[in-house]
Formats: sequence, C-alpha cells, structure tokens
Amino acid sequence: MKRTKPRKSTRRSGQGSVYQRADGRWGWGITHSYNEVGNPVRYQGIKTTQADAIKALNDVITRQSLGVPVMEEKQTVGTFLESWLKESVQGKKAPKTVRFYEQMVRLYIVPEIGKIALGKLTAQHIQSFLNKLASDRRVVVRNPTGKVKEVVELDPLTPQTIRHIRAVLRSALNTAWKWNLIRENPARMVDLPKVEHKEAVYLTPEEAQALLVVAKDHYLGNLILLTLHTGLRLGEATGLTWENIDVEAKSALVRVQLQRVEGEFTLRELKTGSSRRSLILTTEAVEALKAQRANQLLWSRFAETEFNSLNLCFTTPEGRPLDPKLIDKHLKAFATKAKIEKVIGFHKLRHTAGT
Repeated sequence: MKRTKPRKSTRRSGQGSVYQRADGRWGWGITHSYNEVGNPVRYQGIKTTQADAIKALNDVITRQSLGVPVMEEKQTVGTFLESWLKESVQGKKAPKTVRFYEQMVRLYIVPEIGKIALGKLTAQHIQSFLNKLASDRRVVVRNPTGKVKEVVELDPLTPQTIRHIRAVLRSALNTAWKWNLIRENPARMVDLPKVEHKEAVYLTPEEAQALLVVAKDHYLGNLILLTLHTGLRLGEATGLTWENIDVEAKSALVRVQLQRVEGEFTLRELKTGSSRRSLILTTEAVEALKAQRANQLLWSRFAETEFNSLNLCFTTPEGRPLDPKLIDKHLKAFATKAKIEKVIGFHKLRHTAGT
C-alpha cells in the first residue's frame, strides 16, 4: 500500500498548525512564548485523527483567549499538584495548613498516583489508591539521606488519615476543575472508610488534683491549672499574651495562637470567628496567672538574652515560647509520678475541662 504524503492544514499565522505525520497520525502545535534565547516555546501534541488534532488545538486557543491555564497533554497528577501547591496554597493558607497539604501530597498522593496523566485520572484510580492505604502495611525508610538509614514497617493508615488525604486531593482537583483542566472531580465519587468515634478520655477530679499536685512547683504547673479551668487548646493557651488578660475583671481574650513557622515561633490569628472569644476566669485561674506573672518577673532578672519577646503568659524560665512536644513529654512524666494509668496529652486536659 502506497503511503500518502503527509499533509498540513491551512491556518492563519498565530492560529497554530495541524499536520499529518509520516506515521499517519496528526500533530498539532501553537507557539505561546519565546525563551531567553529567542526560540519559540510551544504547546503541542499528537492525535489519531485530523478532527481530534484540530479540536485539541482549538481548545488551547480558547483557553488562551479566556486567560485560563492550558493543560499540556503530558501533565501528570504529580506535576499539577506541584503547581497547585505553589499557586493556590503557599502564601494563601496558614503555614501549618501549607505544611499539612505538602506532607499529604509528598508522602501519600504522589508516590501512588503522581505519574498518572491528570486528564486520565478516574475515580477508580483514587478508590484503589485509598483502599491500598487502608489495607496494606507500609515500609518507610527513615533518615534516607543520612549515614544511618532505618527501614520501618508501619501499620495501614487510619480511616481519619485517609479522609484527610482524600480531602487534600479533592481540594486540588477542584482547582483543576475550576481551571478547566479536567471535566469533573473524580475525588468526589469515591467511598471512604468509616471512622470509629472513640469515647473521649478525660481525668477524674481525683486524677486532675493529683496531676496538679505533682506539677505545682514546675514551670508548667500554672499552664496545666489554667487549661483544666478553661479548656483552651494548646496553641491558644501557649499563645495567651498579657495584654489580653484582665486580672481585675477576671477575663481573658482569646485572639491568637502560638505556631512554629519555618523553625521560629510566631503568633497567628485564629481561623474562625467562633474561635476568637472572651473567657470568664475562675478564681483559681486568676491566681495561677498572678503566680505566673510573678515567676516571669523573677526569671527575667537572671535572663542572659531577650526575655519573652512575644509577651506570652507562659514561657520557659529562660523566656522562650513553649514547645508542644516538650509539654507532652512533661505531662507523661507528671502522670507517671501521680500514678495515673491513662495516656495523658495536652488535649486530654481540654476534654477534662469539658466535663
């Protein structure tokens, strides 16, 4: 059979080109910019028929005229997520949220479905991916770039973590849909594992009192007492500042939270209006704050560096912000000393206050 001569469509300058290749398929392309040395940079692709090639080219021209992003045919889920994090997440979400999104993408989503073409991602792909996370044990290499590598086998992810992963992927794909990169969001059409709601663990009045006794002379003692009386979240309690405390009126304004951003502690606004609130303090809570103020005045006399630059109510004796990991470490030690058999973390103090 005689091969027909490759053909090229007739299109005006600036409208791209559609042409038949030697293998019989149809290519299309359009220049959208020029690089630093003046060479053209093009959107291009290959289709089976001339009609499909013309349609692909016209789709790109339409996107360019509307000012919406152009999806290159080779764009994968991984490359899109990289762009999404940069364009829609970083600088627009709180640093803690950005780190969480980046972690979900890096650890779970990209390794499993990152190489799939964005336009070909289906609900079936996502469902299989989530099912695998829920059923398979995982092998993780810790400290992969260091001298001592540690290979650890971990349990399957919890239903709650899988829901978080799906929520991040759904948010990303919703952006892809808004950008007209996909026709629908396949993450909306998957089934999620049921989350078993565990009964909240809290301290009995006797256990709470025992905890306060062993922590009384520790620099965290006043923080623990205040939390048991107010139910503040960790970031809210460690982020309380003296300008938001009115000892005479027995009240506290909860406006900010303490967060670590790129290794440095900073105060950030709370996310929602309902989180920003005024608290009426008990007499015991007021006395704890007075004692804490006296402690800081004493500590500041011996400080060798700037003391409590954020004007926080609760700090280390050196005037530094409190590290959440260190707080939980001390809480576990206090619980052991008080002969409390329950696993104690800061959030358990909040549960206890709620009872």
